[in-house]
Amino acid sequence: GIVKSKSIDVGQVVGMNTNVATLIGTDSLWVRAAIPATKLEQIKIPDINGSGEGSQAKIHYRPNDTTEIEKTGRIIQLESELDPQSRTATLLIEIQDPFSSSGLPILPGAYVDISITGTTAEGVYELPSEALREGTHVLVADSENKLARRDVTLGWRLNDKIYITEGLEEGTQVVISPVSFPVYGTPLSIIDKSMQNEKTDPDSAQEKEEK
Repeated sequence: GIVKSKSIDVGQVVGMNTNVATLIGTDSLWVRAAIPATKLEQIKIPDINGSGEGSQAKIHYRPNDTTEIEKTGRIIQLESELDPQSRTATLLIEIQDPFSSSGLPILPGAYVDISITGTTAEGVYELPSEALREGTHVLVADSENKLARRDVTLGWRLNDKIYITEGLEEGTQVVISPVSFPVYGTPLSIIDKSMQNEKTDPDSAQEKEEK
């Protein structure tokens, strides 16, 4: 272990229950991570939503502008209460042998950035955030290339992307161009992005634009 602090000097007489020192264990280090409660179902937490090991996490510590330290850990526990101010849940991440490698360690009390590997989701489609209208639906081209509405379920957002869990199927042509006053049944002029040398994710809904 590492001595964090000591409360006595050489030659001092101590009695029972006297606090002589505070030690930090070096076998493992725990990191507390605050995340929105809505994200918990996407993370594997032992004894909560799965058995065995929890989700893997990458911990990034930047002590200065030119140095970055990366460690790998795993989710081991979900704390029992939400934060009263932010209403976020707190996960405990364990880093095994945090002081074993060369270079600077992640010291207790440091602020870090964390990325957590979530569970695998099937049938999820990634779209630009502007494709979602009023938070409930997207505009699509129907089988006759006419404008239509499709109600969808939003799984989550990440930066400028949204992830749809229900309401779309492979091959759906989604309108991502701005449409102020959609008139359903209007014929669409479709622009295939693959013809513009842009890569399309095969697992995502095929994105189209209204001209």
